[in-house]
Amino acid sequence: MKVRELIEELKKLPQDAEVIMSQDGEGNGHSPCYGIGQGTVPTEEVGNYHIESFYSDEHTDDECCLEPGERENFAKVVCLWPMN
Repeated sequence: MKVRELIEELKKLPQDAEVIMSQDGEGNGHSPCYGIGQGTVPTEEVGNYHIESFYSDEHTDDECCLEPGERENFAKVVCLWPMN
């Protein structure tokens, strides 16, 4: 799902509703949405059931143990963070 698609879906909903997140695809648990972050993931992981590596834009390549400029070829993503 792209950010623009998420925005369009959210526009259809009550704007004062709380946002919660499912812990898995089967709805076996839920948690309030705590925050949102922007970053990158290796392009080959986009669309996978499990994404192994998320690199926050708040951290440098060195802090993420990446070579300088390595993230330039990664996919830009938005991550919603659960409270727990």
